[in-house]
Amino acid sequence: MQSLSHAGAFDVGGAAQAASQVYEGDQSWGEFSEASLDSMLSLPPNTKSRARSLCTWKDCQYRGYTTDEKEKHALAHRQCPKEDCGWAKAKDQNQKDRHVWSSHKAWAQETGYPPQGAVCDECQQTFSRKDRLLRHKREVHAAQKRVRRPKS
Repeated sequence: MQSLSHAGAFDVGGAAQAASQVYEGDQSWGEFSEASLDSMLSLPPNTKSRARSLCTWKDCQYRGYTTDEKEKHALAHRQCPKEDCGWAKAKDQNQKDRHVWSSHKAWAQETGYPPQGAVCDECQQTFSRKDRLLRHKREVHAAQKRVRRPKS
């Protein structure tokens, strides 16, 4: 194992030479094996020192090196799955599902798109949000009218 200095240790031309030099000063990067050095040198250009950022979409494990890579990846999450729809503004899966069911209900039913929200157990009507289902049950099945606040 050898210690490497931070001064020019990973320039492309002198990487192998730097790997064979031992840095004796106070500021060293620590110990590197030949295998770890080889793996660092095999990374795509300009990514050796950058951390990979994790996608924030629920249950996604994608990691990208650059903002551009992450944005291209995130577009797949944000865009509507219906091919002829250009909507790509979802901030999370619930918002994407609301868009699909409110804008493309027939398509969603035909393709078996996962139901979003809740289904009324009395009439099978679907709702994008659970609070809308509760309101529906009160107003339609229990025949209770909604009390609205007067406008100020």
